[in-house]
Amino acid sequence: MSFTMKLKYKILNGLSFPEGEFSFECLTKVDLKFSKEILIVNDLNPEFSLYLGKTTAIITKNGSPLSHLALVAHEYKTPVIICYDIDIKEATKYKKVLIKRDYIELK
Repeated sequence: MSFTMKLKYKILNGLSFPEGEFSFECLTKVDLKFSKEILIVNDLNPEFSLYLGKTTAIITKNGSPLSHLALVAHEYKTPVIICYDIDIKEATKYKKVLIKRDYIELK
């Protein structure tokens, strides 16, 4: 039996978002071995700008459209998605993220 988690979200930096199913990784600090399509983080730490150009989108639990990372991500054409209800520890139990127009689903 497979479980999913559906969550509402909002785009922070005004870019169009990718729809589809992606691999993801949850990080709390910089990890140079990062190799997934989507980065999920608790906050928009400027250190995560290392992944811009290497990731399709960033999903965060906390952040502001005026944060350094959101502004730099805009220059890299990388959407930053805020999802207040995401639980990073819980998200690590899932393998894929499905991004739809109305919600994010962890599968």
